[in-house]
Amino acid sequence: MFTRPLCWPTQVIVIWVSLWSEVIRQVCCYTMPVLTNFMLVDIWLLACLLTNLRPAFAHCHVLEKLTGTIPDYITTMPILTEVKLEDNQLIGTISPEFGRMKLRRFQVEINHMVGPIPETFRNITPYLTQLHLADNDFEGNLSAVAAGHLTTVTVYNNPKLCGMVPATVRYAKNYNPAGTRLGQPC
Repeated sequence: MFTRPLCWPTQVIVIWVSLWSEVIRQVCCYTMPVLTNFMLVDIWLLACLLTNLRPAFAHCHVLEKLTGTIPDYITTMPILTEVKLEDNQLIGTISPEFGRMKLRRFQVEINHMVGPIPETFRNITPYLTQLHLADNDFEGNLSAVAAGHLTTVTVYNNPKLCGMVPATVRYAKNYNPAGTRLGQPC
């Protein structure tokens, strides 16, 4: 049975889509002034976003899991503070452009993403409190987030992550280096 979620135009806007380009572009055009949280997950689509945020309630629609890469135009939304893309079938790397944003939460766990954590993440460490990278194939070290104030981190099952573990990562909630080479030389 489907529930009818609330739409929060000035707080949290949750978008669940499998049709990347056109739907997201339309949503961005309609919601840019009030968009603070952008969550691409895998099951629901809040119809209120496609109707200019007018209804108080919206029916949700079942869609497929997201596939492909994270579109670059997500990084052009300056007031975006949360990106949740967990439990999909995303591929590719994390764009260095995310380092231009003021993200509090970056969640891409349970995907098929690869590559290093961009050095530009150093720019978001004053804001970033939650970093979820588990169950991917990221590589290299976590030095880009060493100066941060992380409260929650997931990194397990990334066999190519290696190197020193920053204190901000080691003491964060949910830190578990299982399935990584963190703490070992790269």
